[in-house]
Order: sequence, then C-alpha cells, then structure tokens
Amino acid sequence: MGRKKRRRRADRERATERDQDDEAERDAASTVGTPLGMPDAPIPDSPMPDAPMPDAGVPDMGMGGAAIQRHPKSEGQGQASMDGEARERSSLESLYDSLDGSRREALEQIRADDELWASWQSTIESDVIQREIDANGWDVIENALDRYHRNIVQQGHEPVAFMTGDEANEWYLDLNPEDESPHQPACIAISFEPGSEDTLYRITTDGFPIGSFLARKEAFESKKSREDVMNSFSLKEEWGEYNKIATLSLDGSESGQIIISSAAPVTDDSESVVSERDGAIDRQGGVEQYWLTSRLDDDKFKMLDEPYDDLGVFLEEYL
Repeated sequence: MGRKKRRRRADRERATERDQDDEAERDAASTVGTPLGMPDAPIPDSPMPDAPMPDAGVPDMGMGGAAIQRHPKSEGQGQASMDGEARERSSLESLYDSLDGSRREALEQIRADDELWASWQSTIESDVIQREIDANGWDVIENALDRYHRNIVQQGHEPVAFMTGDEANEWYLDLNPEDESPHQPACIAISFEPGSEDTLYRITTDGFPIGSFLARKEAFESKKSREDVMNSFSLKEEWGEYNKIATLSLDGSESGQIIISSAAPVTDDSESVVSERDGAIDRQGGVEQYWLTSRLDDDKFKMLDEPYDDLGVFLEEYL
C-alpha cells in the first residue's frame, strides 16, 4: 500500500478514535527491562492509528514558501515582523543550499513527497523546534536529515511523517499515562513503517528479550562500560539489571509504525543510587532510540547468542 493511501487511511482511523471518547483502555503487554526509556513500557496489542502527528496544535504550513516563525506574530508588529520572517526563510533556504552528500540526498527525497514535505515544514515551524534553533543553531535539522538518510534512504524503510519529540511524548503518554516522557521534546522524530530487513538491539535483563524501545548496534559502539550505556540510554537502576543484550529482527512485512527519536534525560533516584552516591544522579540520554508503537510477534525477539548476550562481552568483543 502506498504512503498516500496509508496516510488517508490513518486520518480516517485517527478521526474515528477521537470520536470514541469512552473507548476502553488498550491492553498492553508489559516487559521487564525496557531499554532507552520507561521500565516495563507496554507494547500495545493493536497499533495506534497511523497518525504520527498528535493533535498538538502545530499548524500545517504546507509546501515550500511558508515563512519560518520563531515567535507567533501579534497585532502591531507590521513590517518589522514581515522582514523578520523573510530573513528566517532566507536563512533556512541558505542552509538547504549549503547541504551536500547524504543530507542533500535526504532533503531531496523529502521534498519529492508533498505530504512528507508538508510534515517536515510544520515540524520545523513548531515553537519547540524554533526555540531549539534559537539556542543551538541548525544542529536539530542536520541531525534529523542524518536520521532520515540512515533509516529511510540507506535502510529502505517507508517514511510516514515527521513530528517533534513533544508530539511523540503525547503519543507515548496516551498509552502509558503513568510513565515519564521518553523522547527529547526538542528533537525531530521520524515515524516509519518497516520496509526492509533490519536488526535492532536492546539492553535488558536475562530472560526478557521483548520490549518496545531499541537502538541500532552503532549506538553501543562508543560505550566502554555499563555506566556509559545507562547514562546515554537514560536508564534507572530500579528498572532492571540491564546486563544482557537482545535483538529484534525485522523482515519488512511488519505492520505498525516505529518512531525514531532521541532519548530524553532522566533523574535516577533509585534507592541503590541514592544510597551509593549520596543522592540522585542525572542521566543525560541523547542516544537514538526506536519506539515500537504497536506489538510485534514475540518470535521476532530473541536473546543474542552466548557469550555475546552478556553486556560486557558485547561491548568488548561483538561490536
């Protein structure tokens, strides 16, 4: 099924779900040692409507030519506001013109799809992304293009839409209202449907290969210790032992969406941490994580073969 048909179907399904105010809460399978986010984060038994853009009030500014607005306009701003918007648009277009290599390839592919380009535009124009650009420049856009190229252009998955980390958190918390937000609010997340064979990895506890948060093998490559992994993957000690590695094997036929984002920071206030370190510690997060928005077959998950299922051996010998 083509992307446009999937998206029209997704819009219908999403509208239906919003109208069903008293619909029963979704059943979810809970797993131990969920990496890159919340503990025991359930994988929904049925997919969320294919609507990767939750109702967060982000305007769809359409195709190219929409001005980049870092701050909402108010009455009386007049010509100064218009000039500011023109400078914003010119600056963004200058960035696009300066891109080369894989980033230019990613941008050209996004621009070639009207719906995807509109999604990209509206995400960039959101307040949270504009504040991130104000604070840290174009890194958030360049990182998103790298993420797109790695997973869509190179790996061959089917893109659905872009969204802010804030919007991804709304989706997650709709399913897990008692959890903390697992996505960095100011990242540009991408939702996709599996379109090729792929392998993702997760850090977990022995005997529990199934979970809804995963990462690419490359996310582990610069990590020298379990503590490095805990910090970059935003894991709390009380959530699991986190000493084993499991894999998820995709064949490209799976239904449902996967969201790629950056892991949000977390304060680890586990009893053991507070006792050993005289207080809670902050884990900065930031690793690229993959959240399964719907349940996949259990047999797609398995522990990595011994001895590489051990985290220490995995870091030292497998990578």
